[in-house]
Amino acid sequence: VYIIYISIPQENIRLKRGTNIYLLPTKNSTIFFVADRTIEVKKLKSRYEYIKILLPNEKIGWIRRDDVKN
Repeated sequence: VYIIYISIPQENIRLKRGTNIYLLPTKNSTIFFVADRTIEVKKLKSRYEYIKILLPNEKIGWIRRDDVKN
């Protein structure tokens, strides 16, 4: 499983300061982290208006597409 995981190309994206990071890709999901600065994360997959990300501390969460910094 790990070999498959590392062989899948992952896109790096930057989150805006103040981005809410959710446990699930739903409107009423619990916020478990708020970005206090611009953070570079790995994009894992997308679902509707949410993006699944891998944080630098190896935690996984979901953000809204609008919170990606251009």
